Amino acid sequence: MTSQKPSIPPLPPNQTESKRGETVRLAKEGILITILASGGKLMGFLREWLVAFFFGAGIISDAYRVSVDFVRSITLTFAGQTVQMSLVPLLTRWRIRGALRSRALLFRLIGWLSLLTSLVLMLVLMLAGDAIARLQAPDYSPDDIELMSMMLRWIAPASLIFVAESMLTCLLMSVKRYRLIGYGTMVMNAFQIAAIVLIGLGHLPLQLIPISYWVSVVFVVGVLSIDAKTWWMHEQARVARHRTWVVMRRFSLLFAPLLIVGLSNQLRLFLDRRFVSEFAVGAIAALYFARFITETPKWTIGRTLTAMVLPHFSELAETKNDTDFRRHYLFLLDFSLWLMMPLVVICLTGAKSIVLLIYGYGAFDDHAVALTSAALMGAAPSIWTTVFHPVTNRVLIAQERSNMLLPFGISLAIMNILLAWQLAQHYGIVGVSVSLGVSQFILILSMLPFLKLQVGSAALGRILLWFGWAGALWLLMSGLPDTMTPLVHLLTIVGILLPAWIGASFLFPHGKENMRRLGSILLRVVKK
Repeated sequence: MTSQKPSIPPLPPNQTESKRGETVRLAKEGILITILASGGKLMGFLREWLVAFFFGAGIISDAYRVSVDFVRSITLTFAGQTVQMSLVPLLTRWRIRGALRSRALLFRLIGWLSLLTSLVLMLVLMLAGDAIARLQAPDYSPDDIELMSMMLRWIAPASLIFVAESMLTCLLMSVKRYRLIGYGTMVMNAFQIAAIVLIGLGHLPLQLIPISYWVSVVFVVGVLSIDAKTWWMHEQARVARHRTWVVMRRFSLLFAPLLIVGLSNQLRLFLDRRFVSEFAVGAIAALYFARFITETPKWTIGRTLTAMVLPHFSELAETKNDTDFRRHYLFLLDFSLWLMMPLVVICLTGAKSIVLLIYGYGAFDDHAVALTSAALMGAAPSIWTTVFHPVTNRVLIAQERSNMLLPFGISLAIMNILLAWQLAQHYGIVGVSVSLGVSQFILILSMLPFLKLQVGSAALGRILLWFGWAGALWLLMSGLPDTMTPLVHLLTIVGILLPAWIGASFLFPHGKENMRRLGSILLRVVKK
């Protein structure tokens, strides 16, 4: 006896047209964001290339990386990305429900609280720069510590401006206005590139490297304000005790677990830098140079996904559309695996050639190449996990189950720290860099049964299939002779990988559909 699936009645013509128009608009926005993010990433490569060219993998690069990463990551934890992931779902839901006064009140309250928090962080950085530098790299010389603490103090004002950027981004995301968000990275990188060139040539003092970073954020805020002023919340929201308690309680239920997870992630990043600082001066920069390469998909394709899926998932959860929710999640899983796994193989097998071609010039000596190549091999598996782990997190956030992220996030941080500590003793910088990808991979698999989307077995099969394919290709190409020039070596890898990828696309589930989607996207990009 065959079971029949219940038929779904068609939408009325006006609703069908509306949905089709919304889908087309979001697709165009997504393509534009990807283009802008790719352009920003190319400028980021130029920025990091200039740092490597002028300063190599030495104390200046280490100090620059510690100062920028520390202030940005800490600020974004307390008043940035954590706030976005908590605020955007509520702003989106209350927009759909028409609760405009509650929406406006929450936005203003969080803005002022975030500003106050970032002010405290700025003062801590300015007063405790020396102590932070010593904790980060205790084996460095006093002169090296002084340079690192100087950069921490000079970059401290950036924390205030990050709040404005974060709040404007939340506002634009909640109304599905993604376009100008994509210009931010390009604006920031343009300022930093100019500063690094002038400092590297000796025309400007060294402390202007961190200063150029927060000055560039001022212009990002200006760019976002162009569009945000149209969507500014003009509703009169009276700050009554009961109303304030209601909106802040809803926000806190989302924010509190995310804050704890964010803090545990910052501890993980801090200890990663701490572990590699024991190997050599410049190892912190080498780890960053390697992760900058592997995180390129995260800041291009992944940036588009994370910007758009949270309000979209929030709408699907609000309308109880579980069928589309499951289908869209599995589509993102399929497409990300199909697109990212070839890049994992390329970075695993051609790490040294990639580093030589990108960074191997000027002050970037053989020691820096060896450190960065080792870190790149270890970081290769995270090319996919850093893209898709945030997507999985946003399912729980959209379902207002962010409390579930607390045990998963803390487990990720603990697992990462323990793996990095253990593997560093045996494999050096490779062990530290591989720990993140391994931890995120295990966590993604662990989260699947808890998503309430019935995707566990389907998702697990896809993940294991593509990772098995990548592992087999890596073993096949690991025996390639190392006497080739870097360019010839990479071209050989691509020449073997490309037919294997095309063959897998026809043999694996949804492969031909993914190829069709990629062709459609590229065609739209050319037309734009």
